[in-house]
Amino acid sequence: MTSSIDDVLGGCIGFFHPIIERKDLRKESQRGYIQLAEDGFLRIDTLEEDLLSGFSTSNRRIPEWIKGRTQHAGILITNMVGFGSSFNIGGTKASVHRYRGQTLIFGIDPRLIDTPKVTSISAFFPDVTNWAGVSALKIAREVGEDNRYKGMSMKVESSPPAKIQLSRALTLELGTHWEVSGSESRKTVYAPLKVTCSSSRGKDIHELIGPIFHLQNLINLAHQGLVAADGGQAFTVKGTGDRNPEFWNHALMFRPPSSVAPKSMTETPLFSLSHVGGIEGLRRWINISKRHSRSVIPATRSFRTGKISPEVQMMDIAAGIEYWTAAHARTARWSRERPQSLAVARQAGEHFAEWVGDIQKWADIFWNEYNAIKHRPNHLVDPYKARILADSGQVLLACVLLRRVARSKSIVANVLDSHQLNRLGHDIRHIVL
Repeated sequence: MTSSIDDVLGGCIGFFHPIIERKDLRKESQRGYIQLAEDGFLRIDTLEEDLLSGFSTSNRRIPEWIKGRTQHAGILITNMVGFGSSFNIGGTKASVHRYRGQTLIFGIDPRLIDTPKVTSISAFFPDVTNWAGVSALKIAREVGEDNRYKGMSMKVESSPPAKIQLSRALTLELGTHWEVSGSESRKTVYAPLKVTCSSSRGKDIHELIGPIFHLQNLINLAHQGLVAADGGQAFTVKGTGDRNPEFWNHALMFRPPSSVAPKSMTETPLFSLSHVGGIEGLRRWINISKRHSRSVIPATRSFRTGKISPEVQMMDIAAGIEYWTAAHARTARWSRERPQSLAVARQAGEHFAEWVGDIQKWADIFWNEYNAIKHRPNHLVDPYKARILADSGQVLLACVLLRRVARSKSIVANVLDSHQLNRLGHDIRHIVL
């Protein structure tokens, strides 16, 4: 039976080699256990069998990366976020090191690895191939003379990838991945969207994860919930061999219990990739996510983390609106209008004005509530009103960002005409009017 990355995530024993400095490559490995913890981070517990070495301060730092040999395959753990130790001399307890990481690559040869740098990573996103406009699965149904289905044919074929150059070294590619498994009478086809970020030279893995993370935010926004990747591949500079190493990452693949799930992946999303300009629109979204993260994060964060209190959400969204006006203060006259909520709302256009009922009243109510929450300790907050105002402000941020990316105001109509926002539109108009 072929081993997979799930065998390691479920927990297994192995030899682990923490690397703090390059000279650590010559040190002995530590025996231990790895598993995916409930909080979505990789946890590696190792035995310290050389107590004199364990007390050295040079060993009591977070390692840059860890390579290891498990009972299933060679692995590499990177994006380390935590380290701790407990030392026991004598008695009945063992001395232990505890490491926490965010990224796992499964299926490498640790004997050949002397750097954690990678040249390519891919993430598989299920149920969004139609959204992206690519598909590996083609189904044809045959109807008989009695208007009943007579047969069906299915073809699985990789579609031509769409590529963009993000920088001199980085390339992002949208394509398809497919697998067929199962017995003769129970075949299962897996054909997700494959998003690949590659580099012409070795890079730290977080540099390649970043563009895919921004794309995932766009997918989340379209589907109004966290669409987690459910698999992936990664290629290291050395030690890959003749197989496709599997890849797992906390940011792309872990679904926190508090996160918001899409109502249904079969529902029509707020917009498709073609609505924002296709692959070129995706480049603009990635650029705006890096340049104006203080507005993009409030517009997209709740899908990953879940709802926060209405008061905190109001301040978060208002801060994103304030930042958007400040970022354009020197280049755009519209940013001088006050309150800032009105200035940004006018940028969303007449569709947003119709959606809220009265753009001037909405802007005043929103900004007055924000100022009261921020500056008046004795202000009695109506949780329902604050929540609806904050949610409408989040929609506003999304609309102005998408309009900038799509370079068309029609995207605002696509978003606000969606049935997924009908109830929120009704509720905000009830407050405004």
